[in-house]
Formats: sequence, structure tokens, C-alpha cells
Amino acid sequence: MVRERGYRGGSDHFRAIVARFRPRPVRKPILRLRTLAGEQAQCDWAHFGDNHHRQGDPAADAFVMVLSYSRHLFLRFYLNAR
Repeated sequence: MVRERGYRGGSDHFRAIVARFRPRPVRKPILRLRTLAGEQAQCDWAHFGDNHHRQGDPAADAFVMVLSYSRHLFLRFYLNAR
């Protein structure tokens, strides 16, 4: 149809131009996590290595927990792993 109207370019160039104006399909999430309040949390430990600011200072560790329902964050630092 466009050739009949005088377009002399290649078909691949024409398709690339038209593709810019086509609406993109909306991607839906594959899996949506739905939990009740207090049902699930994710936690982890983090180690911050040796503290080189002062001699004798211990390394720092941190405990992190995030509630899945409210995304409330709990973070506590520890100076020893006992």
C-alpha cells in the first residue's frame, strides 16, 4: 500500500519507522507475592570487615529483617559475633 503511494525505501527501514509508533505491550508480573501481616519476613546478616580507623576496634556485623507485608525494616548493628 505504501509503495502504491510512492514510498521508494526498503521494507526493513519502513518497518523500523512504524515500530517506533506502535504501542508496546504492557508486561505483567509473573508472580505476585501476597502475604498476610506477620506471615513472612526475610532476614540476612552483613559483615562490614575490619575497622581500620582505630587500632583494636572490632569488625561490625548487622542483622537486617524486612517484613513482606509492610516492608518495615529492622536493622541492628553488633560489634562482636557472640
